[in-house]
This record gives sequence, C-alpha cells and structure tokens, in this order.
Amino acid sequence: MAKARRMPPLRPPAREADSGTAEWLLANPRLAYAQNNWGIVLARQGRWTEAVQHYEEALRINPRYAEAHLNMAVALQRLGRYAEAQQHAEQARSAPLPSGG
Repeated sequence: MAKARRMPPLRPPAREADSGTAEWLLANPRLAYAQNNWGIVLARQGRWTEAVQHYEEALRINPRYAEAHLNMAVALQRLGRYAEAQQHAEQARSAPLPSGG
C-alpha cells in the first residue's frame, strides 16, 4: 500500500483575497491547479521554499503541467538552485499547451 503524502502546511495568507485560495486548496488538495495557485500566492509573498513544495505537489499530480514547471523554475532560481531551475524551464518549454474549449 502506498504511503499517504502529507500536504505542506497552510499558513495564513498575507491578504484577505488569498484566504479564498487557501480555502479552495483545502477543499481540492488533489487538483494540480489548486496547488500551483497556492504556490503563486506564496511566491508573491517571497516564501519561495514553501512555494516550491506546492509546485512539487502540482507536478506530482500532473507531471506535464507547463505552468507549474515554469513557476517552479522561477522559484528555484530565486533560491539559487540554478541547474534545477533550468531543468524545469526546459520541461515547461516542451510540455504540451492546454487545448482551449
């Protein structure tokens, strides 16, 4: 049986508008989009290490999620992890674009 993955802790958002994102993530933790969006909230607050945790979770859910790869590249670059950032930038570039509907 696979070991359950523990979600990174959600700390209070810096802005009131972000509280809705936190509630949405808590209600939908298995959505890559929700994980990516919470990473964006954290990145805007300069909380790069925490943002990386949520981008990792988004990519665990959907390994071909181009936007999460790009956001991960930015966060890793901010943390000085340049080789990893380059890998995610390349994966973002090669990921398929979402089809419009």
